[in-house]
Amino acid sequence: MEIKYYPPVFRQDSFHCPHCNVYSHIKWEDTCLDFYHVEYLCSIAFCNHCKKYSIWLNETKEMLYPKTINVPLPNEDLKENIKQIYNEAAIILNDSPRAACALMRLALQELMKELGEKGKDLASDILNLKNKGLDEQIIKACEIVRIVGNNAVHPGIIDINDNPEIAYCLFETINLIAEKLITQKIKTEKLFNKIQNLKNKKPKINP
Repeated sequence: MEIKYYPPVFRQDSFHCPHCNVYSHIKWEDTCLDFYHVEYLCSIAFCNHCKKYSIWLNETKEMLYPKTINVPLPNEDLKENIKQIYNEAAIILNDSPRAACALMRLALQELMKELGEKGKDLASDILNLKNKGLDEQIIKACEIVRIVGNNAVHPGIIDINDNPEIAYCLFETINLIAEKLITQKIKTEKLFNKIQNLKNKKPKINP
């Protein structure tokens, strides 16, 4: 069973700790930190599991420490070029959620090529998959990445930098699409081949 990932969010009571990556209760405390003789109102979040802390800037709701954010690992069945884009998005996620969303849109374009589409016009590719009878929930997942990714390139209704948790959702969404369209197919093929091998296997005859 896949475990849902809850990214660190400013002032949330619980999320996956950026240190131990365990979903844990978080205790918040207010503080004031001095940077180059300028004081900033900050919050310190203590993980109930590993007892380590993260530091957040109140004004921007940005996590200052640690810089590395844990996101779900890319689906192992994705091609290496897609994994590379996924990991690049994870690296810049904390500094630029909007840029991360744009990269995740690119990852979906590359995934479309793997699914037999052109990978140039996402709207057309998704429509083609829909016309081929692809599961409606997966179509919705593809549309999520397309719409949020488009908004990252051409800002509109959604302000991704003000809602960084939206960017986190795209990592889960890409993995969901890969699980349904690639991993499950691979698992089915393995089971089929295993059954075929067992069926063709000749029983041993005792002398």
